[in-house]
Amino acid sequence: MRVDDLQISCYRLMCSIYSLGTVKTPHVEKQRPALGECLAHLAAAMPVAFLEPSLNEYNMFSVYTTKTPRERTILGLPSQVEELCPDIPELEVLLKEIHDLAESGARYTEMPHVIEITLPMLCNYLPRWWERGPENLPEQEGQVCTSVTSEQLNQLLGSIMKIVVNNLGIDEASWMKRLAAALEKEMYEDRQSFKKQLKEHQQSSP
Repeated sequence: MRVDDLQISCYRLMCSIYSLGTVKTPHVEKQRPALGECLAHLAAAMPVAFLEPSLNEYNMFSVYTTKTPRERTILGLPSQVEELCPDIPELEVLLKEIHDLAESGARYTEMPHVIEITLPMLCNYLPRWWERGPENLPEQEGQVCTSVTSEQLNQLLGSIMKIVVNNLGIDEASWMKRLAAALEKEMYEDRQSFKKQLKEHQQSSP
């Protein structure tokens, strides 16, 4: 299987996993943690910032960059990358949803799909693309394939902390352990972001 074919398959897999993971059925309830873990690994491995399709044109590894319109048609791809994974909301929408739920004091039972599916995905997605974002590639301003910033990393971390506090005292909270594992990398990148900003501030200070 060629790399382009693999990328297309990953797109379809992610879309299917996300759609399945957000369905409320007894069977999915049992499998949701495994689905979330699988989606998180795919998010970390994807060579494209799939939650930011508007910037896809700047990604040299995207199948929409490497393939001609005719080749994409033969492969059965839609004409626009935005149509390739329509069931997964874009990054800003997901971050706002998580922020609003955290602020509302919602419990796990009101948002299992957010905790088990969306959060693990974002905990892998944001650190990966922050490294390739405008803060780390200032010379490519206006032509980077992602807009992820340290502010978004901080926002996600803050939302997760509030969600955990909102759910303290719950008898069965195995999801907190899974969330902590997913959060570990995000927190590491957050620290790296802080160190980088501090160093730049010190260098610019008189």
